[in-house]
Amino acid sequence: MNTVRSWPRLTETLPHAANPQLCGNCGIHDNTKLVHIWIEHDLNDKPERKFIALCEKCSDKIIESHPRLYAQVGPNTPIPGVMLICIDCKFRDGLDCKSPEAKFNGGKGFSVKAAKPITYHIDGTHKGKRWSRWGNHYSIAPKSCTGKQPL
Repeated sequence: MNTVRSWPRLTETLPHAANPQLCGNCGIHDNTKLVHIWIEHDLNDKPERKFIALCEKCSDKIIESHPRLYAQVGPNTPIPGVMLICIDCKFRDGLDCKSPEAKFNGGKGFSVKAAKPITYHIDGTHKGKRWSRWGNHYSIAPKSCTGKQPL
């Protein structure tokens, strides 16, 4: 039996409310430590529009030991519902955007003003395993979203 099929999703089981500034596991909000955003994957390792927020300590403890694939999202990545500018938006629901204008919700879409990313490639070994990946680094947080409606 595939352990991932029977293993619960962190998006459904973390004890604290989903918030881009709080660890969903321990609930800590500490401005001196970065909360990491992770994207959850399906049974075929395809990313889904489901996110979790974890502090570094909880990330180190939970992510590697969990059989489902999670990929860390870089800081300042423009993802509606996860960005810091979403904190006071009436459409934010945990780590999701429920704006009816969002394309992923069937709307015409809206735009997020963000810096152009720096694209990079890294590879190496970690705990004896070879790995490699491409990524984008956003140097500053997104400035605005045309779909945002303050609370």
